[in-house]
Amino acid sequence: MKNTKVINRDIPLVHIGSRKIVLAEDIILLQAEINYTNLYLSNGQKIIVSYNLGKLQERLNIHRSFIRPNRNTIVNLNFVTKYNENFLNINGTTVPISRRRKDFVSVYFEKFQNSPVIKN
Repeated sequence: MKNTKVINRDIPLVHIGSRKIVLAEDIILLQAEINYTNLYLSNGQKIIVSYNLGKLQERLNIHRSFIRPNRNTIVNLNFVTKYNENFLNINGTTVPISRRRKDFVSVYFEKFQNSPVIKN
C-alpha cells in the first residue's frame, strides 16, 4: 500500500525538488547559478537545488510576496529592509534591480505602500 501524506491546502508550500518541500514564507532569497539555484531560508539554512530559477519562479507565482528584480534573483518582499530605484536590501545583501524591471518593481512598491519597507 502506498503511503500518502495529507497536505493542508491553506499552508503555502513550495516543492523545490528532490522530495523537498518548504514553506514559502521561509524563503528569503533565490539566486541562480547556471542550472542550479541557491535558496536562502529564514532559519539561516542554504539549500542548493538542481532546478533553474525559471522553474522555481513558476511554482512561486501563486505567492504574491515574491518578485524578480533581475535575471538571476528572486526575493521575498517580506524580508526587504531597504528599497531604492537601483537596489533592494535584504538582511544586509544588496540585490540590484535591472533597468528593464525598474518600472515594474517601483509600481509594485507603490501599490503596496503599507508594507514596512523603507524607501531611501
